[in-house]
Amino acid sequence: MFRINIPTDALAVDKRNPLFVAGQAWLEIDGEAFPEAHWTDAPLSVLGSMREALACAHEGELGEVYFFEGPFYVKFLPENTLSAERTVDVVGLRDRVPSSPGDGDEIVIRASVPLGDLVRSHQQVVGELRQWATAHAETEVLEVLALIGSADFE
Repeated sequence: MFRINIPTDALAVDKRNPLFVAGQAWLEIDGEAFPEAHWTDAPLSVLGSMREALACAHEGELGEVYFFEGPFYVKFLPENTLSAERTVDVVGLRDRVPSSPGDGDEIVIRASVPLGDLVRSHQQVVGELRQWATAHAETEVLEVLALIGSADFE
């Protein structure tokens, strides 16, 4: 199971020029929250980063999703790219500064997820944010969401 969580009741437009929307953003991967439940971050940036990572995974390439508050990121590593039901190795990592050769990032969570599940979760959250922005007359947020678009490939 995979889910993107961006609760609309926690969103706040902090700045207009440039636009900055504060809120919460985290992933649920096989029932585990990453980086953690109710993680405070820049939700539109996380969502945009995920859109780019999904495009890479769709093309059979490595994609990375960045959280902007803290040392966390996610790698999308395409698996069985020739199969009709393509899957992605979703790896949640804590970025560590290597203290000696061979040190690397810490794997926090890892799961194989159907690419279609990743895409549908992205589409759902983009739709929820569009509804929120429309209800709150946040035209600038709608413009950013239009640039992010939704991952509509499968």
